[in-house]
Amino acid sequence: MRVELLENAERRRRWSFDDKARIVEASYEAGVSVCSVARRHGIAQGLLFT
Repeated sequence: MRVELLENAERRRRWSFDDKARIVEASYEAGVSVCSVARRHGIAQGLLFT
């Protein structure tokens, strides 16, 4: 069995306020679903609701 360890891998992403605002604004665009915006940024759609 082979196991690889990733050192210094950050478990949580650190989003700047500007990044957060840009992602939330994108979810309010006409014809865009929250799910598609979440997928595009690699986050769970529930995070856009909180």
